[in-house]
Amino acid sequence: MAHRSGSSLENNLPVSFGNFLYYTRRSKDDPNFIVHCRRQQNGFDEEILLDEASTVGYWEHFDVRTMKISPSQKYVAFIADISRNDTYCGILIDTVENPGKIVEQLPCVNIEWSGVDNILYYTTFNNLHRANKVWKHEIGQDTSKDELIFEENDARFFVDVSCTKDGRFVTINSSSKTTSEVRCF
Repeated sequence: MAHRSGSSLENNLPVSFGNFLYYTRRSKDDPNFIVHCRRQQNGFDEEILLDEASTVGYWEHFDVRTMKISPSQKYVAFIADISRNDTYCGILIDTVENPGKIVEQLPCVNIEWSGVDNILYYTTFNNLHRANKVWKHEIGQDTSKDELIFEENDARFFVDVSCTKDGRFVTINSSSKTTSEVRCF
C-alpha cells in the first residue's frame, strides 16, 4: 500500500501564479494523503490537480518533491519519490482536458518547462545514482524519441535544470562540491 504521512510540498499557504492560487490540503477521505489544488485568484471553485491517494496501486510509495506549472497553466508536472530510496519519476497532469489524471510519466530526477507548454526538459540518473543527463521532451511523444541535450561525464559533477525568473531561458547547472557551471539556452 502506498502510505505516507506528509509531502515535501505540504503547505497550506496558497502560491499565486498567473490567474490561479495553488495550494495543498489533506485528503478528506484519508488524511495520510495530500491533495494538490488550485482555484481562480478571485474564485472559490477548487480544481483538484493531483490527489495523492489516486496513486495507490501505481507505486509502493509516493511523495511529491517538486511541482512545476507550465507557462499557460494548462499542465502541471510533479516530481515524486516512488521508493523511499530517492528513486524519482515525473508525472504530467493536463489540467484542462484530463484534470486530476496522470497523462504522462517521465523517468526523471528534475524537470523544467521551456517557454512553451509542449516542451520540457528533465534530468536522469546514471548507474551511480548521479543526475548526469538533460533531455528535451515533447508532450505526447514517446520518451524513446527524447533528445539528449547535455551529458556531464565528470563523476565529480551532477546536473540540474531550471528556468530563469522571467521564463526566457532554461539553465543547465553542473555542480560539484567546490564549483559549478551554468549553461543557458
